[in-house]
Order: sequence, then C-alpha cells, then structure tokens
Amino acid sequence: AAGAGGIVWQRDVAIRRAETAQRVTAFLVGLFKAPDPWATGLGDQSLERILQQGRRELVDGLQNEPEIRRELLAALGEVFRNLGAEEDAVEILHQAITAQPDLRRRDPQRWADIAFLLGVAQFRIRAFAEAEGSLREVLAVRRAERRGDAEKTASALNTLGVVVTAQDRGPEARELYAEALAMRERLLGPDHK
Repeated sequence: AAGAGGIVWQRDVAIRRAETAQRVTAFLVGLFKAPDPWATGLGDQSLERILQQGRRELVDGLQNEPEIRRELLAALGEVFRNLGAEEDAVEILHQAITAQPDLRRRDPQRWADIAFLLGVAQFRIRAFAEAEGSLREVLAVRRAERRGDAEKTASALNTLGVVVTAQDRGPEARELYAEALAMRERLLGPDHK
C-alpha cells in the first residue's frame, strides 16, 4: 500500500509540474502576443517595459497560486538578469524565493536553482556579502542532496569562488576553484575541454 501511495504522490507532483509549466508558458507567450500593440496599451514600448508590465501583473495576481507565481517570477528574474537589469533581477528573484516559504524543504533542488540565479544577480550589483550568503546556502543544499546534480554543485563552487575573489580572499577562493575543478574532472574526465 505504501508503494501505491508513493506512485500516486509522484503522479500528483508530475501533474502539478506540468500544469505549472503550461501556465508559465501561457503567461509568457501572452505577454509578448500583441497583434495590435496600440490596442493593448503597449504602443512602441521597449522589451523591458513589457516585462515590467508582466511583473506588475504577477504582483497583482496569482497570490493564490504560489507555485505558478514562483516559476513566473523566477523566469522573469532570469530574463531581467540576462538583459542587464540586475537590481530588478535581484528584487524579482528574491520574490520568487519567498513566494513559497516551504519551497526549500519541499523541493530543495528547485530552491537552489532560483537561489543560484539570485546569488549571481547579487554579485553583479556588487552586493558581495549577500551573494556569498546566497551561494553558500545553494552549496549547502547541493551537498546535502547526495543525488543532486554534481555539475550544478561544481558551478556553485566556482561562482562562490568568483564572489570570494572579488572580496580579496584569494586563498579561500583557490580552495573553492580547486574543489570545483576536481568535481568537474570526475564528471567529465581530465581531458575535457
């Protein structure tokens, strides 16, 4: 009976994730779908303004759907980060992390994915202490999850090394880089380029 319960739970999780992915996709596609931008009130606005509009819609709506809100915020945060709007990205990614207070316990790997993006954005705005804190938490989650993605663990180690280097802590950074390199060599082989 316990096995059947586990199968039902896994099915429910898969269904919930699929529904979340569909809603995220529909929201993002709808955000950019404007056959007549003047009719939608967007006019000749920039991509960043369109994204800000989407952000406002997220803040105003989806309060009762934290999983969907979290995923949309994470996606928007990554887009803002890629556009170089780092301060907006930090704020949005922080909202994504806090949209579901129990996420770190329920889905630590997804929490770590979002926290990693947050740490990188914090680094880019020179909030080194915050970036270090975020990345150390990511690393703790990655290490605690033995079955977690080793490449993501190596990436967190390397990125933390960059943050520590920016704070003039060379010896500590070298240790982080060495651990990341050793992990990548175990994963990919010593001759991988």
